[in-house]
Amino acid sequence: MKAKLLLLTLLMLSLLGAGAQARDTEVAKLPGYVDLKDIRIPDDAEEIRDIDLGPPLLKMAAEADTSRQSALTRVLSQLQLVRVKSFVFRPDDTDEVRSHVRDIEDRLEKNDWSRLIRVRDEEDSITLSLKYDRNHIVGLMLVAFSPEDDEVTFVNVVGDLDLASLAGLTAELSGVDLDDFFDELDSR
Repeated sequence: MKAKLLLLTLLMLSLLGAGAQARDTEVAKLPGYVDLKDIRIPDDAEEIRDIDLGPPLLKMAAEADTSRQSALTRVLSQLQLVRVKSFVFRPDDTDEVRSHVRDIEDRLEKNDWSRLIRVRDEEDSITLSLKYDRNHIVGLMLVAFSPEDDEVTFVNVVGDLDLASLAGLTAELSGVDLDDFFDELDSR
């Protein structure tokens, strides 16, 4: 399941096809936003990925490519938020983490998110949901939970998502080492 979660996280990054301008706005008021602040990462959690890219950071990431020719750069410049919370937890924390997963899934259902993918394998589950506003996708939420591997991943992408751009971005990202991109961004 660890490899699946890593691949899904990379898939989520590749789903950054968007059409909204990355401007200063209160992201929490946007329809595709899912509040992840109540998800507590345990102090002794391992392999933590806690990423919070709002409009200013996404704009900076897009500007890291001065040629502005890559699909990733074009997409990053159009997003409002990319929020990732992912970690390996102790077996003692399974019930608390399961509660977070159920809470998010319940909120998505109550707020009219459309479930695109749901996979359950014993206790492991992966759910990918989309939020629509006037026939446009404005949010994407991934929840991947593996009590067997003691792993959980939450990913929220907010923007006017254009899935047509997914194909070009996915093709461009295949074989690309995203670590180099983020290293270049860190050096700025």
